[in-house]
Amino acid sequence: MKLVLRILAFTAVNLGRSTICASPVPSSAVAWGHKDFGGDALHVKLTNVADISCGGNACVARKKDGTAEAWGNKDHGGDASGVDLTNVADISCGNYACVARKKDGMAEAWGSKNCGGDASGVDLTNVADISCGGNACVARKKDGTAEAWGNKDRGGDASGVDLTNVADSSCGFYACVARKTDGTAEAWGNKDRGGNASGVDLTNVADISCGYFACVARKKDGTAETWGGEDYVGNASGVDLTNVADSSCGIYACVARKTDGTAEAWGSKDFGGDASGVDLTNVADISCGNYACVARKKDGTEEAWGSKNCGGDASGVDLTNVADISCGGSGGGACVARYSSTASEAEKPTVTTSEAWKNHGLMVFPFVFASIMYYLW
Repeated sequence: MKLVLRILAFTAVNLGRSTICASPVPSSAVAWGHKDFGGDALHVKLTNVADISCGGNACVARKKDGTAEAWGNKDHGGDASGVDLTNVADISCGNYACVARKKDGMAEAWGSKNCGGDASGVDLTNVADISCGGNACVARKKDGTAEAWGNKDRGGDASGVDLTNVADSSCGFYACVARKTDGTAEAWGNKDRGGNASGVDLTNVADISCGYFACVARKKDGTAETWGGEDYVGNASGVDLTNVADSSCGIYACVARKTDGTAEAWGSKDFGGDASGVDLTNVADISCGNYACVARKKDGTEEAWGSKNCGGDASGVDLTNVADISCGGSGGGACVARYSSTASEAEKPTVTTSEAWKNHGLMVFPFVFASIMYYLW
């Protein structure tokens, strides 16, 4: 008996000294940021992930088999119990609600009823794509029309807006914008925070990104137009918005990715608007949440900046071989990175000693108990 205890004790000591490699799983993902709003996905099985959408309070991962997993704040999209998340084609999460588009063109909404989570009375058939913002969602139909629902004053009421020939849409916290197939765009919602684009040249628009207080429209010539709350990124004066490839806006900051792979950030210095000290070269794509932004580089690594507690500090997170990223859209305190399915086993994330004891506590406990018994014997 004493010999058995000695063997178990030796195993426990050496297990505690070593690191344990996580099993290399194709298309796995990692979350970080505020644990209550999507930054803690330890209880979620993030394997075979096809894509991810993070809102202000929750995230949803779509699997390759068409199912989906939701986590985060239960009242605002993190609890999808009772929702049929099978045959899911894509997902969009806003601040308080999420919507899943099914492969048959139907859509399911859940979360806060007043902010997009209740789509009863809305015709969600033949849906082509969806955009959810802080308080409202827009579903574009296959015939080019669109349906808006949610908070009426913040994008949920599009009465009086011509939502025909819609190519795509983007919703922020207070407003939504629909890009038409002819390159023009229509904005509605709170007039001071993105809902009023009068005086803005919205012709030859290629794509749109709306954040909490403002929106950015990229033109086909690579220039960009901003409007909304000027104190909150609506004013990009002094920022070189030429040769823009795409953009992403959070609450207090926006980032524009240029065609040469560099990027420009503006807005609040503490929440993503100041990227000084961040290597924004060879950038492949960008995602901004409430208080932080993340840039994915062409080599599969990432750079994060902004509020440390809400996605801006990714130290300790393995951000190599990243395929894509999602940070809480028009309001979010967490980010999720999906790993490339082509990453080699050696490149997969490892679990540190402390994480090993936490994640494998049940396995280690017998050895620890044996160690104690051995030395007490």
